[in-house]
Amino acid sequence: MELFRVSFSILEPWSKGDYDTALQRYYHKEVQPTEAMIEGKILHKKWEQEINTTGKLPKVFGDMVLDHPETELKITMIIDKWIQFVGVIDCIEGHTIYDWKTGRSGVQRYASSWQPRCYQALADANGYAIDTAMILFHNQHEQFVQKGKIYLNEKTKNDAIEFIRTYSSEMKDALDKTENHD
Repeated sequence: MELFRVSFSILEPWSKGDYDTALQRYYHKEVQPTEAMIEGKILHKKWEQEINTTGKLPKVFGDMVLDHPETELKITMIIDKWIQFVGVIDCIEGHTIYDWKTGRSGVQRYASSWQPRCYQALADANGYAIDTAMILFHNQHEQFVQKGKIYLNEKTKNDAIEFIRTYSSEMKDALDKTENHD
C-alpha cells in the first residue's frame, strides 16, 4: 500500500473545512509568500543559529541555557501502515518541545491548536519522551513576547494520533473519490 504523506500544515486546514489550502499544500502548489511568512522564516533561521551557536534559547525568549538542544528536526512517523506523518520541530531539549511563532495572533491561538500534541506524537515515535511543549511567541511588530506551556501525557499523544488518523482518512477518501470520478 502506498503511503499517504501528510503534515500538520495540511491536516489543520482540512480539519477546519479549508480544503483549498489543504490541497495546495498537499500538492506542493507554489503560494506567493506574504511579508509575514518571509519575516517568520528569517526569524526562525536566526533563532536556530543562535541556539546552535550559544546553546541557549534565543535572547528574545530569555536566553536560558539549554542542555543538548536539537534544532529543526525533520522527522516522520507511520500510522496504521498507510499514513506517513511528517513535521519539522523547531527545537527539542530533554523532554520539551520548543515551538517558535511570530506575527500578531498571540500565544493562545497556537497553544490551543493540535500542533503541539501532533509533534509530541511525532517526537515519541522517534524516541523522544516529550512531556512539555513551550510555545514561544514573538510579535515583531509591537515588540513583545508571550510564552505558553502545555503539559503533555499519553492521552494528549493518543488524541493527536486520532486527529491525524481521522483527517488523513477523510482527506484520502475525498481524493480517492475525486480520482475515481475523473
